Amino acid sequence: MVFIQAALSEFNNETMDDFKSRAWRIINGEASCCDMSKVNPHACLSHVMSSFKKIIKDVFKSNSEFGMFCFSLILNSRYLNDMKENISSVYRVLLSKSLDPETKVVLNIINKKLSKLRSSDDKELENSEILIDTDSIFPEFAQASRLTEEDYLNRSTTNAFYNMSEEILQKVKKEISSTACHGAEENRFYSSTLVEKIHKLYMPTLPLWSNLLIGDLSRHGSSPVYQSYVNSTKQILGNTSIEKR
Repeated sequence: MVFIQAALSEFNNETMDDFKSRAWRIINGEASCCDMSKVNPHACLSHVMSSFKKIIKDVFKSNSEFGMFCFSLILNSRYLNDMKENISSVYRVLLSKSLDPETKVVLNIINKKLSKLRSSDDKELENSEILIDTDSIFPEFAQASRLTEEDYLNRSTTNAFYNMSEEILQKVKKEISSTACHGAEENRFYSSTLVEKIHKLYMPTLPLWSNLLIGDLSRHGSSPVYQSYVNSTKQILGNTSIEKR
């Protein structure tokens, strides 16, 4: 994380909070020319998936493949509306204790989407062991004594992305309460603990590890700023010797 912070400071004269605010403007179609011209850092995919795999092994081991694919579904969202829909679907399935009719519909939708993500590369990732320092990506894995003030700020929940996910979470909880069905089949994917991990650890830094800012950003708006945007073909990769896609 320290390298991402350094890049933001050096190339953009931004803090992490500045970056998150700018990212929110971009994906909502409200970006300025200055917003679109700045560097957009992105966490290494293998690092992100490896950190989440560690959580899965701790709290969702019996359904590890499903958990990894659900996270991949969120990660691969390229549009804000798709992101909201996928977060809502994952939260719904993981928070429903029983398979009521509404939860079954959402689970079927997830399974159809996940079938498109499955590939030999996914299997290879599942069977591989990637040795990285996850402390540097997500502070939950770091010892408290090692956390800096910037680390605490980076995982702060006071930003638009966390607020968006919090609204989705509360809406999902209300929907589950209103559609509770006594006698319904038990949901083997239920895990409020996994939802809490995703919600508190990953949602605040959503633009840093998802596909929202990957590729041609003109897809996010229709103003002259977006219409005149030219997608950069230049990429700066760090730690390429241990990166794996």
